[in-house]
Formats: sequence, structure tokens, C-alpha cells
Amino acid sequence: MKITGVSRTLLILFLHVMVIFIHSLLLASGETREACINGTPLFDVIHNYAAEGIWPFNKFYLIRLNYIVHPLTVILILIMIRHSQRQILIRRFLIFHSAMSVIRGIFIWVTTIPSPTDLCFERTMESADVVSRSVALTFSAIGIPYDWYQIGIPGMTCCDSIISGHTAMLMVLALLITSTVKNTWFRLFIWAAAIAGMAGLITTTWHYTIDILAAAIIALLLFKVYTLTVQFKPNFITRFIEGDINEPATKGVEPKTLKQLIFGGQN
Repeated sequence: MKITGVSRTLLILFLHVMVIFIHSLLLASGETREACINGTPLFDVIHNYAAEGIWPFNKFYLIRLNYIVHPLTVILILIMIRHSQRQILIRRFLIFHSAMSVIRGIFIWVTTIPSPTDLCFERTMESADVVSRSVALTFSAIGIPYDWYQIGIPGMTCCDSIISGHTAMLMVLALLITSTVKNTWFRLFIWAAAIAGMAGLITTTWHYTIDILAAAIIALLLFKVYTLTVQFKPNFITRFIEGDINEPATKGVEPKTLKQLIFGGQN
């Protein structure tokens, strides 16, 4: 029986939500540990430079992450709407973000690293709150506010630094956008925005520098391995994501110019 593109997308969407819940469960369980509740922030050289007023590190705090993530998300959605291979792009986003969430959840759970911000310390989290908090975090991750379920759990997460989830999202968005649009200046603009967002995360002490570097490197390697597999050695998983599982190979997503995306056509 042939599985339609919509069916594959819905199945991957369901798996994505399950992954987000497991990731949230691992995060919430880590928050109950003594090292998280009563920890001490680790030394970070970029944090130190920003605190001492050294340029340009003392200016990055002006960058607001939402002003970057939200526009990049809108850009990717618009590309998906206009691109003829939108179903593949949607599935790539879900799979790529799921993979980064699995890696992040494992990292957070195996080693508890004190949060870089002192807003997290001396905060009480009981083990009984873990499941309900996991549900709240899952709903928040898919765009439903905490108050919608009236769980009454604060939205701020703690001791979930390595790897940076914000950086993972920035990398997913930037990699998908720049691999789909041909325009060089547009690609440079997208990467400049993503890097600015990462810099702001460090100097506002929401993340350690290593959180950002690790997330960026892992995301880049993951995306490169996936695209190379699609092009040169497709397997059942890549064929399921990219096209018909009965086909021997798929060409992947065809990059388009801005003109093609805006006005349509082949030129």
C-alpha cells in the first residue's frame, strides 16, 4: 500500500510531538536535582567580557531573540507555501528539529549543569511536578501558552543549557531557508540574523558560550550528513521523508530563486 505525502507528514508530526514530550520530561526531571536548585553559575569568558563592558560583547544584550526567531519562522513558512516541494520541507523541519530535541534531551539528562542566570537558583521543584510540567512544556513548545491549561507552572526553564534549544531552532530555520533559496545576499542576511541571535543569547547570560557552539556544530553536522545521504546514499528513512519509499533515490529539495518563489515559474 502506497503511503501518501500527507500521511507521511501527519505521522512525522505525531512523532515530533512525542519527541517534544520526552524531551520535556527529561528537562523537567533534571530541574529537580540539587545541583540545579542550589548550583553556582560557571565561569564563561564571554559573560566576563560583557560584564566588564568590553566592546562588542557589551552591546549584544540589545539583541532580542524573538525579533529574530519569529521573522525567520515567517520566512520559512512563506517559502513552504510558495515552494512546490512544501511537504518535503515540512517533513525536513519536523525531523531535523526532532533530532536536535533528542540530542538536547539526552545531554540535559545525563549531566546537570548549573544555569548561567541566578534567576533559577533557590527555586523549589518537587518530583511530583515533573509530569505536569512536562505537559506544560510540551504545549508551550507547540505554541499553546502555559495558562491555556491553567497548570500554573512558571515558563522559565532551568539547567537546560547544553545544548541551547534556541540555537537549535535558529540553526534549523537558517539551514532550511538558505538551502532552499539561491540568492547569495539573502543567504548572508539570514545567517547574519541567526548569528546575531546566538550572540545575544550568550551576552544576556541565558546560555553559556559552549551551549551555543555545541548546538551550532551538531546542527550543521546533522544537516550535512542528512543532505549527503539524500544525494548519494538514500535509505528507507530519507526516502520516507523526501519522497516515495518505493523509489530508489530522490533528488532532495530543489533550491529556488527569490523571483521563482515570489512570482512562480522556472526562471
